[in-house]
Amino acid sequence: MQQEQQQQRSPYEVLGVGRFTTQKEIRKRYLQLCKTYHPDISANKKVDFREITVAYEMLANNKHQQALEIKNYNYNHKPINTNLWTKRSYIFGFALVALTFAYAYEGRPSPKVLLPHEKKLAAAAAAAAAAHPSQPNTTASEEEQVKINDVTPWQAAGTSFREWRKG
Repeated sequence: MQQEQQQQRSPYEVLGVGRFTTQKEIRKRYLQLCKTYHPDISANKKVDFREITVAYEMLANNKHQQALEIKNYNYNHKPINTNLWTKRSYIFGFALVALTFAYAYEGRPSPKVLLPHEKKLAAAAAAAAAAHPSQPNTTASEEEQVKINDVTPWQAAGTSFREWRKG
């Protein structure tokens, strides 16, 4: 009766692993059971070591067969033209970047970047305008006035931030 129950048990139950375990986990569990129930080590007669070995061999061969079947399975589909997909992805990427730039700069005038000597002149003009507020500044337009207000103290002094901070 006990032998019939052992024969009805699946190899997964014998080894004590789940159906979705990997080969590595099955082998690890098999080695643990070998260390515990091997006849040379254990005097336990309730567990048949041959059953453990047969279950491991069945699972090892079965997993190997499944891996070969998956590897050699014919999916019956057309091969993918990778060159075409590569070209299309480059074109799509370029178009996406171009559209992003077009959206980001839509309707905005390009800001005028001042050179260092222009920044000094603008700062001097701002200082002169601040000293004589009654006199209108005829040399600077409204955009330049905004730029003059955006000049940082170290830019107005004509030095780098580190040099300005030291001094």
